[in-house]
Amino acid sequence: MRRREGQAMVEFAIALLAMVILIAAIADFAIVSSRHSEIYETLRGKAGANAMVSSAHDAPSILGDGQTPVPETSESSLAANFIDESDSDEIPLSAALSNWEFAGNVDSITVRDEVWMPPMEVGGVQ
Repeated sequence: MRRREGQAMVEFAIALLAMVILIAAIADFAIVSSRHSEIYETLRGKAGANAMVSSAHDAPSILGDGQTPVPETSESSLAANFIDESDSDEIPLSAALSNWEFAGNVDSITVRDEVWMPPMEVGGVQ
C-alpha cells in the first residue's frame, strides 16, 4: 500500500519537469522568433534603401545592343547585380532548456537571415 501512495508524487514531479521544459521552450521560441523578425525588418529596410539608389547599369543588362529586351535565363545572370544584405545574431537559451533538453551541449541558437533585391533606379530617365 505504501508504494501506491508515493506514485502520485512521482507523477507530479515528472509532470512538473515536463511543464518547466515546455514553458522554457515556448519562452525561448518567442525570443528567437522576435529577434528573427527584427533582423529581417532591418535587412529589408537596408536592402530596399540601397536598391532605390542603385542602378548597377540596368539598361545594358536588360536591353541588348539592338535595344530589344533580352531574356535572362540563368539564375547567376539574374542575380549578378542584386543588392544583398545579411545579418545573424546569437540568442542564448534559457538554463532550463539548455541543461535539461540539450544536456548542456547547446547554450545558444544562431538566428540568421538574408535579403536580395534588384536595383530599382532606372538609368537614362530624367
